[in-house]
Amino acid sequence: MLTISAEGNAKLRQIADFMVERAPALGEWEFYSSRPARPAPRAVQLPESGERFETLEWEFVPIEQPGRGGLDLVVIDDQLARSDRESALKAVALYLDQLLGEDTVESWIGKFSVESRLAAHGKKSFKMAELSDYLLWVTHRQNNPLRRLADRLQ
Repeated sequence: MLTISAEGNAKLRQIADFMVERAPALGEWEFYSSRPARPAPRAVQLPESGERFETLEWEFVPIEQPGRGGLDLVVIDDQLARSDRESALKAVALYLDQLLGEDTVESWIGKFSVESRLAAHGKKSFKMAELSDYLLWVTHRQNNPLRRLADRLQ
């Protein structure tokens, strides 16, 4: 698998799409212009610092944003909360790209922050590995489904 990611840049995405369309057939190789969803990682390791974050206990608190059509997230984990903010958010971003795929993250996930279990006490939370199921439910529920702003304007 080879992924040529534009990292959220729309102009670069057009180039990445073009490159993938023109890619030669190379046996069992697959080419993507954004990171595809894969099974949730049990841990995230940051290549720059070598920091490792175990993810099995991560939870999230969804914050629906109907005005822009998406979800903000509060990620609950004590190790993340104790870590450097930039490292913690990078670890969450890597996890989300793997769990949901880059296109889904860019389309549906807005801001995310990190809190300790103590700070999040009393908030309704879900296991992080269930985020794709939650997103499917919230966008297809019977009453007031969450929709992207672009979809509502059509």
